[in-house]
Amino acid sequence: MSHSDADHNLLVGVLALQLDFISREQLIAATKAWSGQREVPLVDLLESQGALHAGERELLAGLVEKHLARHGNNAVESLASIDAGAVVLEMADALGDRSLEETIQLLSVGGAQTPIAPTPDEPLDRFATAAPIPQSPSDALTTAESPSPAAGSANDETLPFIPQGGSREISFKVNDGSNQSTGAADRYTIIKPFQRGGLGQVSIARDEEINREVALKEILPKHADSTEARSRFLLEAEITGSLEHPGVVPVYGLGQYADGRPFYAMRFIRGDNLKLAIESFRNDFPLDAQGAKRQQGGDYELRFRQLLGRFVDVCHAIEYAHNRCVLHRDLKPGNIMLGKYGETLVVDWGLAKTIDADENPTDTVELPLQPLSSDGSTATQMGTVVGTPAYMSPEQAAGQLDRLGPATDIYSLGATLFHLLTGQPPFSDAHPTMLLECVRQGKFTKPRFFDASIPRALEAICLKAMQRDIPDRYLTAGDLSDDIERWLADEPVRAYEDPLSARIFRWMRKHRSLVVGSAGVLTVTAIGLTLGVLLLGAANRRVEAQRARAEQNFTLAREAVNDYFISVSEDTLLNQSGMQPLRDELLKQALAYYEEFLSSGQVDDSMRDEIAQANYYVGRIKHKIDSPSAAIPFYDLAIQSYQALLPAGERIPASGDLSKSDEQRFYEFGRTLNAKATSLLKLSQIEQARSYFMQARVIRQQLLARFPENVEYLRTLANSIMNMGTMKLGEGDQAAGLTLLDEAQTMREERLNTESSNAKLLSDAGKGSYNLGRLHGEMEEYESAFQHYLQAVKYFEMLGELDLNDMDAQFNLAICYRTLGDQQDLAEAEQVTQADAYYEKAVSLLNRLAIRNPQEPRYKANLATTEINRAWMLVDSGNSEAAIKPLTKAIETLKGMVEQFPNVPLYVIDLAHAERNYGEILIELGQGETGLEQLERSRDRFAELARQHPANREYKQQSEEAEELLEEIRNMEKSPDESGNKSEDKEIADEEIEREEAMKADDKISASDP
Repeated sequence: MSHSDADHNLLVGVLALQLDFISREQLIAATKAWSGQREVPLVDLLESQGALHAGERELLAGLVEKHLARHGNNAVESLASIDAGAVVLEMADALGDRSLEETIQLLSVGGAQTPIAPTPDEPLDRFATAAPIPQSPSDALTTAESPSPAAGSANDETLPFIPQGGSREISFKVNDGSNQSTGAADRYTIIKPFQRGGLGQVSIARDEEINREVALKEILPKHADSTEARSRFLLEAEITGSLEHPGVVPVYGLGQYADGRPFYAMRFIRGDNLKLAIESFRNDFPLDAQGAKRQQGGDYELRFRQLLGRFVDVCHAIEYAHNRCVLHRDLKPGNIMLGKYGETLVVDWGLAKTIDADENPTDTVELPLQPLSSDGSTATQMGTVVGTPAYMSPEQAAGQLDRLGPATDIYSLGATLFHLLTGQPPFSDAHPTMLLECVRQGKFTKPRFFDASIPRALEAICLKAMQRDIPDRYLTAGDLSDDIERWLADEPVRAYEDPLSARIFRWMRKHRSLVVGSAGVLTVTAIGLTLGVLLLGAANRRVEAQRARAEQNFTLAREAVNDYFISVSEDTLLNQSGMQPLRDELLKQALAYYEEFLSSGQVDDSMRDEIAQANYYVGRIKHKIDSPSAAIPFYDLAIQSYQALLPAGERIPASGDLSKSDEQRFYEFGRTLNAKATSLLKLSQIEQARSYFMQARVIRQQLLARFPENVEYLRTLANSIMNMGTMKLGEGDQAAGLTLLDEAQTMREERLNTESSNAKLLSDAGKGSYNLGRLHGEMEEYESAFQHYLQAVKYFEMLGELDLNDMDAQFNLAICYRTLGDQQDLAEAEQVTQADAYYEKAVSLLNRLAIRNPQEPRYKANLATTEINRAWMLVDSGNSEAAIKPLTKAIETLKGMVEQFPNVPLYVIDLAHAERNYGEILIELGQGETGLEQLERSRDRFAELARQHPANREYKQQSEEAEELLEEIRNMEKSPDESGNKSEDKEIADEEIEREEAMKADDKISASDP
């Protein structure tokens, strides 16, 4: 490999490290691998080892190209401009030879400093501190054992190549012409470089007076002649030294060299930073395959609580700084050091700023810090962005420096807690401009989307600290730490109101003796998963004793189990197909409670409301885990109870008194009627279902007429109307069905003008728009269908903004995007581009869902269908070659599904059809041999299905058709002149069959409520 190629690889490695795309260990590992295969680009090895992702690689390539362009496409000049000498030295050691000596010699001369584009984890201020990167201490240093430069060449000193195993201890030699240094400078001898930031560099040094290791920070040579930079450096030293707190590194002394360059010495902390500690913790306790529960063996609880304890220490240090009227402005896990002996220290106060006491909303008990060095520094201009984008507050990202205060650091503390809980920063867009815009708008994904095992109370604390509006955050860092400590102590936190079940559970833990000794013992089971709620099982069978106490315990238990049933039945994750057995088991435990209650001798007329509710819930559970027919007797019992409880005539009076209890009974009565109608419809008892849907509609109309502002009453009425419209469509009456669906949708959309944040209403509106789109499509009114699909996208996007963890909303949005792609007229190139964009959005959403929920087949099935539809769009637009990429992706997805779900023939059929389509496209493109291989695979899959299922005629027919197609193509290969004999009708028929099979995945969106 030429020197230029080697230097280019070095530049790629150094920039990847400085951009925080990779760690130092990953770079060294890839370099060692590179030593044995120099013909392979280093970036390929980084990607193959999993250190670099495709998106990062693409971004890195662009930055390398721009960086080289700034330096005349000279890799050595580019390396020199970013002080890469020390990194290249380590890479040379990893290579184990001297092949890079020429480059290292050139780098030691140094060069102009060229800034590079900021990344999410890199500060934007020109004097900010970057992530730790080993660097040479200075271009004015020489190794202790290397020969002195020739006389008269003091300004040409270099850092020679150090052979593997050689010493790297370095001492100062100042280039002031006299080779003399101040007494303070003589006190410290640099042992080795440690880390480098934007303004200064830190080295491990020996304090010769006390014979101890210290961390010595010097200003970088490129800033040495800047008065402003020196003032900022001195301000950092003075602020750090003046903050006398166990959470701030103590400063031992401040001085300057003979040439005026300042430095200061501080305690050297041995240990990792919080970022590395979080990474280690998450590697030791990964999420399970479903991404829903963390593997919590060993000392998980201890280590998690220790990390939270460290975070509390940071909050205390920052609260102290705020009391001294100092803002840090660059808080992040990388700036928090964890000592080996329990020390937690906030470091890198390079962006710190003092504020006036009257700007500080907290009650200060310390004297405000008034550094002398600030007199010579230039104030940061309004509009300047300072801090690390991924952890900065919205006001920082907007450059609103006049709004910066303690709340700014509190936001960054919240972002640090986010990283602790999820293992990643809250903002991670690769492009700095997009990243800052997201920060300014406060748009980030909630922690539990990444890790459903995160306690809801901790997520609430994190979200409160990261509120976009300053008044909504914690007032002080102490308030934030108090909430964390409350959670650690199993106390309720201020940021989150526990559900009733959790409050009962906490009360029982604190009153164990009372609970165990009571006759009304509640059996409880805590379930983690995504619920974060309490599973209250059956009330204890000895509840007959002491009726008063039993009634009190029963009321608590009933409310808790009702909450629990709603949580289990509506939880998105538990409704994934891979989780249904667990969901059913949890519902059975709730069912046991209801059945125990209904069969106990403690029920009397005073509990008729409870009896009606219990029968309704039993019916719901029976419908879910047993059968619709098993549910109906319980719905009947609930209906009888409500009929006995409600006023005569079962009508809601248009005016006059209506008690709250009667209002609730009417609502529950309508809910039960609608649920029974749904079960009857499942059993194909159409007329009876219609009757109960109509009764539910009447009750709901009366409720809405009496309480027109109640959005839940409007929502459920709209669903009743839609259910009746769906029945009309099932009977073939499109006109009547469309009228009813339009009526329901109009109600939703009008109310959304004032209730745009109601999640249930948004969800129903999105589903309603989608179903109207399907109906108009069936009626061949394609423009109306397209507009309804666009509306559905709008509603599901709004729903996603309300709850980024709503997987159903994301799935439905993906289906809408795919449908929009399917709807495009491909006559114009612009519409082909638009269709491809819609497909890409659908693929992105479905791929994310499939990764998060690998056991849920519908995500992967629809992902494959989307890629197949995309391929057909490209074929139809005359770009068969471009269709290969999405089609091969679909085939790979389906292969994985066949392996994961070997007993589902549908996935084998879909795979066989995809392979057949792929083979035909390859043959069309002139790749006959490869195309025939794909067709043979398809034929073999159909034949195997037919062999396994001899009674299934469809499989046998598919197998025969595949064999006929293969034989026909082989004959065409033998007789090219007869290639036109295949009729056009046969081609069209084959294509239609393929399209139909590609659309088999279930993509229907339903909006009926039970």
